[in-house]
Amino acid sequence: MFGLLLTHPHEFRTLVCFYVYHETKRDITAQQEHPTSGWDRASMRRCWEFLDNTSRSFAAVIKELDGDLARTICMYYLVLRGLDTIEDDMTIPDEKKQLILRNFHDFTKDQQLLHKYHIVVEEVNRLVPQYKTVILDISSGKETPWLCDQLELANSMGLLLQKTNIIRDFREDSSMVLDALKHACDSLDYLRLLKNQSMFVFCAVPVSMAMATLTLCFMNPKMFQRNIKIRKAEAVHLIMRSTNTREVLALIFRKYARKIHHKAKPHDPNFLKISAMCCKIQQWYEQNYSFRE
Repeated sequence: MFGLLLTHPHEFRTLVCFYVYHETKRDITAQQEHPTSGWDRASMRRCWEFLDNTSRSFAAVIKELDGDLARTICMYYLVLRGLDTIEDDMTIPDEKKQLILRNFHDFTKDQQLLHKYHIVVEEVNRLVPQYKTVILDISSGKETPWLCDQLELANSMGLLLQKTNIIRDFREDSSMVLDALKHACDSLDYLRLLKNQSMFVFCAVPVSMAMATLTLCFMNPKMFQRNIKIRKAEAVHLIMRSTNTREVLALIFRKYARKIHHKAKPHDPNFLKISAMCCKIQQWYEQNYSFRE
């Protein structure tokens, strides 16, 4: 930490401010939270542990969701991670893999496939039926009913996150960054519709980090040599800022769009398209919020 003070003093200040002033909005371990967080059950405590081990960044925002929404999202995340684990397992023949994925609910207790996954299954079965039916029902009662009809916007935001992860994994640059940026304005449109603050925070933090990651990867030769990620202080800064208002989140998008535009090189075959996409993101902000400046 003190080494950071010497090398990156501004980042040191950001981290100190976060640890001193940031207040966790919810403590799932508190006794009054047990009815909705399930912390009083050993199986659910283990599921929260699984979540921490698989994604610390998502775990932090999931735990601050209201009521039983946090536990529900936790379980859906673990189920999807289970599916993803099978999909990525190169030791399973494709024929068997397809059978497993199509009948995942029948294979989830197979210890050889996913170690300890029966604990996840046990907790999934505790969810109320409306949460088990479809993921869209997660927001039932938390957001306006018509939000469930905004599938195109919701899917677009999900694609922004997924494509950013793919770019890091496959170490692609210009073309895939351009493809991911196409979802930025849709993501802002969707986030602007969210009324529940905990739902907004849950979505805002990862998408702001996705924009930061795209900026880091774009025109960065280091990404072809090793796995790169945004610095911890930048992540903390995004957590503190993107959880405020929709306008602040839009400013974050505009900031990174400008950085990507600045890094673009005229000799890049995607230069004009990337420039146009970055301008589109900036234009989105100006059309929706510039009158407040």
